[in-house]
Amino acid sequence: MVGGLIVGAETTKGMLSAPARAVTSPDDGYLPQAPSRPRSTGFTILTRFQASHGWRTSPGSRTRADLNDTTDYALGTQSLSLTTSAAGGTSGVDSPRYSSAVDLRHKTLRVLVKIDGVADLENFRLYAGDADFRNFRPYPLDLNERRTAASYVKDGAWTWVTLNGACGVAIGDGGLPVSRWRLTTSSLPGRRVTVHVNAVEYGPAPMTFPRGVVSICFDDGLLSPFRNAKPKLDQYGWAASEYPIVDRIASSDDGSHLTIAQLRECQEVSGWEIGLHSMTLADHDAGFDTLTLGEIRANLMADRRWLQQNDLGYGEGFAWPLGAFSLSAMKSAAPLCSYGRLNTTRTLETWPPADTMRIRSAANTDSAGRMISMVDETKASRSWLCLTFHEITPDGSGLHACRTETFNKVMDYIAAQRLEVLPMIEVLKKGEAT
Repeated sequence: MVGGLIVGAETTKGMLSAPARAVTSPDDGYLPQAPSRPRSTGFTILTRFQASHGWRTSPGSRTRADLNDTTDYALGTQSLSLTTSAAGGTSGVDSPRYSSAVDLRHKTLRVLVKIDGVADLENFRLYAGDADFRNFRPYPLDLNERRTAASYVKDGAWTWVTLNGACGVAIGDGGLPVSRWRLTTSSLPGRRVTVHVNAVEYGPAPMTFPRGVVSICFDDGLLSPFRNAKPKLDQYGWAASEYPIVDRIASSDDGSHLTIAQLRECQEVSGWEIGLHSMTLADHDAGFDTLTLGEIRANLMADRRWLQQNDLGYGEGFAWPLGAFSLSAMKSAAPLCSYGRLNTTRTLETWPPADTMRIRSAANTDSAGRMISMVDETKASRSWLCLTFHEITPDGSGLHACRTETFNKVMDYIAAQRLEVLPMIEVLKKGEAT
């Protein structure tokens, strides 16, 4: 018992399911009922940083730590905050040694964070290890992308970040079982950033997908995946998720983009999901973080009507153009979509995802070794791997291209490891049913 909080024993109710949505209005067309947001239950509280939580500033730390910040919190009456030094250096805070050690295999971590100054953050890590950190595993919490608008965590907003227990590279034996924890942070030279942490929790990965699940995604409606990736997917009977830019779709074969007939073949014969991306290339290239809420709504509704008019389904899912979004854009898109998919480089998605409007997807990877390690993490964590591609070409030519040989090698590895492969909307619907 630490400050009235049962450490390592108290379970939370988790993230509540949002009600299923169904929208019908004369100007909208028909939006099918969306699956409920998957539930995350059974999380055990390590700490919520309430009074007497026991964490202390790390030896030699150059970061100013407010161990009991009563001015900014989302849970309880206080949080932990760390302000970096503009002079540089990485430092942070250490937990006490917990009597109940934790085995993080087949576990999901979740951390409630808020970052003031995301663009200036150099790193923000949670370490889980043994008593003296000779064996440990580092978990990234910054999640800031090269394009700030694509960052999972938005500046100044409290956000639940979920992480696979098998995430990252284990140092030594990975510190299993875990008895001590550490938070570290640093900012870019000459900059100062404040990070806030209000909870660190862990829970078992659900058995919805006992060996993990993979979704294969293609963006922009390009022709090369149809020619060079679809045959391998057809070999295994796997369906992908395609997100075309509507005004790039050709009425006849232009050599670069799919035709309506080819999209229909993907959907009707191979079972692909055809989702929303952008009605126009101009809006796509601007990024939805730059559009007004009205422009976002108009784009998505026009996109949906086009899909319906061309017998391409209802467009339940949505891929954020450029992976870029704002919190207001997310609120505008959420009533119109079952989910929103990002393009990310920092971490993989968990099952269930923390937020179905910002599902993480590993994008534009042309390294078989990197993708195979992603598959291994997904299998070990019983989680969800979304792989997003643009061009698939024999020689790797083209913007964000992956070589056909590399793609085929990774698909064969997924099959050998016996992970499920489903379109994104089917993953969410299966999660709702279990």
